[in-house]
Amino acid sequence: MDGDDFRPAILVIDDEPTIRKSVGRLLERAGYRVRTAGTGDEAMALVRGEHFDAAICDLHIPGVSAVRLCEQIWLAAPDLAGRLIVASGDLTGDGVEELVERTRVPPVSKPFTAADLLLAIGAICPAPSPAPPADGRKAAS
Repeated sequence: MDGDDFRPAILVIDDEPTIRKSVGRLLERAGYRVRTAGTGDEAMALVRGEHFDAAICDLHIPGVSAVRLCEQIWLAAPDLAGRLIVASGDLTGDGVEELVERTRVPPVSKPFTAADLLLAIGAICPAPSPAPPADGRKAAS
């Protein structure tokens, strides 16, 4: 088993490749393992095949209702209930208010800062403590 097996796994669902990539890098640097999906089908395949400690889902994924996608995720992985953050530049729309209420997690409004996102993820899935250096020396403070 390598060190990655002990890091919390986060699923990032967003149809915009640049957002998936930048959010993924940010979370990896913070100590998380990250998988990304650009479609509802990709997200569901990952949720059915892997364990995730939390997920971030854009509300506007082409071809699928955000409400329906979140429901499918919760059916496939009930442990993600209360661990799914919705993100969007527009938190209005049909069923969005109810969805946000059902997630039990505050949404993240786009554009968000790195600090906003890390705070939101950390509230439901704390980042792991940094590993000590392999040579036994204390890490610099």
